[in-house]
Amino acid sequence: MQNNEQCINCGDTFPASDAQYLDNDGDIICETCRFDDYFDCNYCDELFPTDEIIYTHDTEETLCQGCCDYHAEYCERTDEYYINGRPNDIIHEYSYKPDTLFHFIRWNKTNPPPDLMNSYGGGSRLYAGVEIEVENTGTWDTEETAERLLDEMKSRDDSTIYCKEDGSISEGFEIVSQPRTWSNWKRSFDIFQPVFDLTEYGFQSHNTDSCGLHVSLSRRAFRPAHLMRFQKLIYFNPDFIRVLSRRKLGNLLQWGNPYATTKYLTNLNKIESDYQQTKNGDWLTERAEKRLEKEHYETPFYRNQLGGFFVNHKNESIYTSRALSNDRKNGRGTAVNLTGDRVECRFFRGTLKKETFKMNLEFCFFAFDFSKETNIDSMTVQNMRKFAQKHGFKRVFSFLDGIPWGTREKWSEDYRKTIKSERVALAGSNPTITGGV
Repeated sequence: MQNNEQCINCGDTFPASDAQYLDNDGDIICETCRFDDYFDCNYCDELFPTDEIIYTHDTEETLCQGCCDYHAEYCERTDEYYINGRPNDIIHEYSYKPDTLFHFIRWNKTNPPPDLMNSYGGGSRLYAGVEIEVENTGTWDTEETAERLLDEMKSRDDSTIYCKEDGSISEGFEIVSQPRTWSNWKRSFDIFQPVFDLTEYGFQSHNTDSCGLHVSLSRRAFRPAHLMRFQKLIYFNPDFIRVLSRRKLGNLLQWGNPYATTKYLTNLNKIESDYQQTKNGDWLTERAEKRLEKEHYETPFYRNQLGGFFVNHKNESIYTSRALSNDRKNGRGTAVNLTGDRVECRFFRGTLKKETFKMNLEFCFFAFDFSKETNIDSMTVQNMRKFAQKHGFKRVFSFLDGIPWGTREKWSEDYRKTIKSERVALAGSNPTITGGV
């Protein structure tokens, strides 16, 4: 008499001599149920009911719960399991850089198709993108807030903004925008309202120790001489930039320094000490030693070896025109950082105030136009005010107009004297004695 077996799943009986399958509990199931209602775990190779199946989002494998708990990681945000770790498509690592999408009003009187927009290199038109560093000082989850921000701005595809990690931020992220023309920015400020609303979730930018607002201008819009004048506008007006930045002095010197070394008076005794230490080094060749000695004693107020700076009439260290032209500055944390295709203005303090953000961004477009149309000797703060009023930079004019006339005049006189101090220092004389004249 032939023995029969019963399927634990459907209850049907079948000859014991037929193919039999055992589930993970060792119970017998028929062939039909095995292929219709059960699955193989890719890790333990046992059979489990299909209603217990778990798919991994990144590797598309089928796992049982036990193997999933051991081999995979669950992400609450996506409600998915991942073999290779949870995804980071919300707050990307610092090196992340998506395709650039240039935003402008019109392209030859018609809107460009997406494929053309993605391949467009920006041309010689001036664009500006921003980086706003924000810190989480509240109770909201950082990643969930970043996700909400991207959703509200409809930018999960990085078309408007994206978020990145930043080593200078203890708990937060950096918001990076795609580049826009000034005309496009003026029509898009309302789109960025969710960024300014981050304060409602406990995020701050201004009231932190390190957060900044960086504005990156497209370098292709500058000719070399214009770029040098743009930098001189910043570095030859350092006291004005200090006020404009809204940063504390210590933070400004660390993150967006408009001075060649520090704000504090240049210590010529220390320069002498450093020179002697360098001269006594065993590695210094006889030829290098003579060159160093000649430079040190013939031009005591001009230091090519220390980044190309001179001492101005106030004994402050200022970058020379040649150093600015050749981008020979002391490190990345200077006021204007030249990197590849960008001219990055780093001196602004971080902000989530809409009007302050508008003012800072407008100043960068203003500085581009002002330095393009103004000769070097005339790039004073007083002339900035006149240019802003004449050319419709209303926020910049309002800011400059709010500064007392006497302060503007002092800064303007300092600029004129600094221009002359460079010539005096390069000739080997002491600008602090001549007063820059």
